[in-house]
Amino acid sequence: MVQHSTEPFPHFTAQAALPRVLLAELEALFAAPITWDLHQDAFYRAWLSDVSDRIAPAMQAALIARMRTITGLPLIDKLQVTVQRMEPGQYAKPHTDRPLVGYEVARLIVQLRPGWQPSDGGALHLHPDSAGTETVIRRPPRYNTGFGFVMGLRSFHSVQPTTVTRRTAVFNFWHVGNTEALALQIRSMIAAIRFDRLPTALDKLITEAEQHHPEEDSFRAGCIAALLQQWGYPDAVLAEGYQAGLDSEECEDSTDPVQIAAWVQWLQHERFDVKRWSALAPVLSRARRDPRLEDLVVLLGGATEA
Repeated sequence: MVQHSTEPFPHFTAQAALPRVLLAELEALFAAPITWDLHQDAFYRAWLSDVSDRIAPAMQAALIARMRTITGLPLIDKLQVTVQRMEPGQYAKPHTDRPLVGYEVARLIVQLRPGWQPSDGGALHLHPDSAGTETVIRRPPRYNTGFGFVMGLRSFHSVQPTTVTRRTAVFNFWHVGNTEALALQIRSMIAAIRFDRLPTALDKLITEAEQHHPEEDSFRAGCIAALLQQWGYPDAVLAEGYQAGLDSEECEDSTDPVQIAAWVQWLQHERFDVKRWSALAPVLSRARRDPRLEDLVVLLGGATEA
């Protein structure tokens, strides 16, 4: 049974989350000769092992299909599975897991240690903000319970320090509009930007922007115009894109090429956002008919309706 909740951010919980066969396979890995890597940074400490290649393709396909149904997202046929150990004293401080370009967008965490007691610690806490001083929901790590969520700007959560070995399996899912191939393409386009090669027709607009707008706005506007130039659009469209970038991050009232350029710029310098992608999906659908954009639109997820 899956239960959905919207507070403090959209998530779901599931009892008896995994079938017995997969559950037994994952449990056995903790005693198997697998390679464990210590993940240790400012907010998260645990031992991890990528076991994706040990999960049968049919089981992976079933998990992806189930996650598509639960989240309503267009997830690609890619699944990463890690088993994770938190040893006594390890923890996770409040964080969001907000996805960078090319990163996974949804996560399912399943608890694998039987017999949990409150004194064992390791409970998952959900917070309304980054401070983590308020815990809205507390999810104890009971055996074979699942917690899933779409990573975003406000998905703040933490794990309290554990007093026993906490065992989990973590399943990571990718959005059709935020793949690793897209990340490579965007980085290539951003690296090729040359502001000094923007047409002289934009000189007056650029000069005025640098005098009257914050540097952040003029930089965004310049990136949008430079991307449109790479894609072969005329000076008038570049000027439109530059002006739109000064006025808004999203450029939602602009023409399709300008909105797509603004999205590419956002992906590189901000984070992937499901809501923004969903709003952009009709634009991507129309832009598939533009030969200057058709290949990029496929990478942006435009071959799939929202």
